[in-house]
Amino acid sequence: MPQANIPSEEEVLSYFDRFSNWGKWGDDDELGAPNYITPAKVKQAIATVQDGVRISMSRTVTFEPSLDAPTNTPVHFMVESGEGWASGDKVSSRTFAAATDYFGMIFHGVTVTHVDALSHFFWNGKTYNGKPAHLVSTSLGATFGSVEEAHEGIISRAVLVDVPMIRGIDWVERGEGVMIDDILAAEERCGFKVEEGDVLLIRTGQLHRRNTEGPVDRSAGSTACQASVLPLFYE
Repeated sequence: MPQANIPSEEEVLSYFDRFSNWGKWGDDDELGAPNYITPAKVKQAIATVQDGVRISMSRTVTFEPSLDAPTNTPVHFMVESGEGWASGDKVSSRTFAAATDYFGMIFHGVTVTHVDALSHFFWNGKTYNGKPAHLVSTSLGATFGSVEEAHEGIISRAVLVDVPMIRGIDWVERGEGVMIDDILAAEERCGFKVEEGDVLLIRTGQLHRRNTEGPVDRSAGSTACQASVLPLFYE
């Protein structure tokens, strides 16, 4: 699809003021857009369930370095195992038989499924709601806008925009963005309308490409929503 109607840098920078949620739910709000998920929205989402099929959005955790994740791979080791318990020669200070392990990972990057907190990014020294960036510190972590603000869970109606299906391709090419027309075409073809409080899932096919062709260096680029879709998201 041609990358038409791409906004200029100046126009995109104006989005920080035109499409800002800062202060919308109070100056001390740390939740952001999930505020749109009201009890009525949750009830609507639950009412749409027909088959009860569970579909995971997570990727399989991999421990081997790859071209797109050469460092900071997850770490896993056993603290206690089941070895020795069956034969009776287990050497352990514990009085109960159990296996325990340690798992550590950096939740950012192109190979790890994660949800970003509002405190993840900064602009002009500020994070969400105009709070100073130093509220995320080395010693204390995120003292404002932590992902823990979503501890009640994010339960809403999920809407899938499968861009490769809409365009009739295998995947969106690297360096090419998902446009408003893609979302509007999905609405028309699939018979839905994106509503306030929906969780919008946009598939680009990048994981399918990685599984088909293998990983590539991150310098090769990727794809995502083009900045031109921000007015639609805000609407």
